[in-house]
Amino acid sequence: MFRKNALEYYHSSNWNTRVLLLSRIPAWFYIAISIFLLSFFILYLLFGYYTRRLDIQGELILLPHSVVLNSPKAGYINEAMVSTGDLVSKDQPLVKIKLERIIENGDVGINSAHSISSQLKQIDSIIFSLEKSKKITLANIQNQIIQNKKILLDIENPIKEIEKNIDDIYALVTSYRKLHKKGIAS
Repeated sequence: MFRKNALEYYHSSNWNTRVLLLSRIPAWFYIAISIFLLSFFILYLLFGYYTRRLDIQGELILLPHSVVLNSPKAGYINEAMVSTGDLVSKDQPLVKIKLERIIENGDVGINSAHSISSQLKQIDSIIFSLEKSKKITLANIQNQIIQNKKILLDIENPIKEIEKNIDDIYALVTSYRKLHKKGIAS
């Protein structure tokens, strides 16, 4: 596969040299950095906090767990008949739920009244801005009508002049034809 001369030269040559790799950073520096990083990692694993710890206060309820209460309709709690920590029995009413927004005497809840008044203010501001926009739009349309009338007059005047000129030219052509037939014009 190889030429005979190449193989003979390879076997006859004797390379007795050493390879010297030069680096600008000494080897002791690499060793010191490696030892420092390894020791830091080991100390962090032994003494450091690598999980999040929280102290919380609460209540642990085991087997007889808390009961979730549901109401068939959505509403507001009008009156609480028991307080936190009271013992209750089966079929004991706990709260009175108000289903309507308006109470029997016609009063509306404070939050509902604030909500309604803020909605009325927003509606009034919307109506005001719509009226303002309406006036601006009407003024713009009036200006456009005036400008379009001017443009129409500017267009109609030259058309009337052109029609008049055409009539004049037609009259000249017909009179020329008559004169040509009589032999007066050539």
